Amino acid sequence: MPIEPNSPFELANQRLISRRQLQQLLPISATTIWRLEKNGRFPKHVTIGGLNFWRVTEIHEYLSRAQ
Repeated sequence: MPIEPNSPFELANQRLISRRQLQQLLPISATTIWRLEKNGRFPKHVTIGGLNFWRVTEIHEYLSRAQ
């Protein structure tokens, strides 16, 4: 069964987390996140209203690859 656009399931997968939430999930500094992102080794952030957020699905994929 395909996922409908804008369905609750799809929207849940597009959830964003803040830098603070990301740092609680990963034991690395903001500078390390920036370096990894700059080198293409970490998911790119999305800027909204001057704040940086990361897509939860991309962070999960990153963690899966890292193990």
